[in-house]
Amino acid sequence: MTDAHSKPRLLCIGGEDHYFRIPMLLALQAKGFRISAAGTGDSAPFARASLDYHRFHFARFVDPVSDRDHKDAGLYRRHS
Repeated sequence: MTDAHSKPRLLCIGGEDHYFRIPMLLALQAKGFRISAAGTGDSAPFARASLDYHRFHFARFVDPVSDRDHKDAGLYRRHS
């Protein structure tokens, strides 16, 4: 049995139609990848497929006030 932390990890980032990638993500998971997805769309299709999903807000236009508010909310963090 392979330890979950020794499997390669894949983070797939997409937009509103990210759920179209679920079949590909499930195929990669079946090949041994640890799958996470992040996007601006609905999380329900990913939950139904038992895939880890992280929803985020993305403004398509420059919005300094929104960017500042997200930074102040602690949404930006350094990952090691």
